[in-house]
Amino acid sequence: MRSLKDISGGLSLQAVADKYGLPYEDAKAAVEGAISDALSGIFHLDVECQMNGQGCEIYVFRSTGVERLPTGRLKKNIFRAIKYSIVSALNMETVTHGYEKSRYLAGGIAGGRIIAVHEDRIFVELDTETVNCAPGGLAGVCELAHQTPKERGRYRPGDYMNFHVLSIKTSLNGRVPALKASLSRTSRGLTEGLLRRRLTERLLNTQIHCVKRAVGVFSLVEANARIPGECIKAVSDELKERVIVHFVQK
Repeated sequence: MRSLKDISGGLSLQAVADKYGLPYEDAKAAVEGAISDALSGIFHLDVECQMNGQGCEIYVFRSTGVERLPTGRLKKNIFRAIKYSIVSALNMETVTHGYEKSRYLAGGIAGGRIIAVHEDRIFVELDTETVNCAPGGLAGVCELAHQTPKERGRYRPGDYMNFHVLSIKTSLNGRVPALKASLSRTSRGLTEGLLRRRLTERLLNTQIHCVKRAVGVFSLVEANARIPGECIKAVSDELKERVIVHFVQK
């Protein structure tokens, strides 16, 4: 191939790895695999690419043996196909790494800013410490069934809210792979998580469990120690419902 820089807009392999937030070896493997797959599909033969400095060596496996493919013989349309394959592979690799980094968020609480409301769905840009979790960050969707009756129809772009993260999954944004979080404002996990966050801020290791929630009315929480009233009030104000805490000695 002329060189990787010709395909990647002047970037070296290390620069490509940095751009996508990938370890060097993972970026190298993704690029090699993308070039190999693209050329194998074009020539209907087994083709293997091996990165070599700024360029690469391409080997074609025929029934008669293995031969090296002179990259100068490749036409522009083939280079375009290779470039598309590389970008797709790097995006997918980035999402894979992002999933490994962000899957711990499932079951927890994450704050986010609402970026759009469409057909009763809330689209949220989550505020997480996950770095390069996807090309474009970690987006979340809160379906109508997971919105509280008091809040439905009142969500506005720019609002910042906390959500219970139900799951983290891969999806497609057009043709670009991305991560998507399923969010909830109605789960018992939201009450529990918000209260636990307040306790952690006070360095309290109180065991709590939300045993029942009537959304918009009350949440019933059991705890193995007394909880400061300020913590309870803060969560109650955020959820716009009464938070009842029962001390349960075990």
